Amino acid sequence: MNIIENGMAEMALQPLRFKIIKILQKNGAMYLEQIAQLLQENPRLIAHHLEILLDAGLVRDRFDVITAKASRRKAVARFFELTPKASMLLGEIAKAVSMEGG
Repeated sequence: MNIIENGMAEMALQPLRFKIIKILQKNGAMYLEQIAQLLQENPRLIAHHLEILLDAGLVRDRFDVITAKASRRKAVARFFELTPKASMLLGEIAKAVSMEGG
């Protein structure tokens, strides 16, 4: 399956989406506010791009309980993580880039 040719790479390589993918690749599962804070972007903008990545099957979500900072209160957060499809896409992109450069 060549997912580069079906437009998946172009969609994933949109600059902010690619930054989200790389952060999730490096850090594992994270919730929206963590991603937005690392990228210094508005959480609504990050949420928009995460929904696109979810629809494409590159990211999956799950809900988990977290403890709020500076308190003992618990809250439910929606975590996002890369799917195997994203890892495969990143591998294909790296392979295509190395073939072009070499």
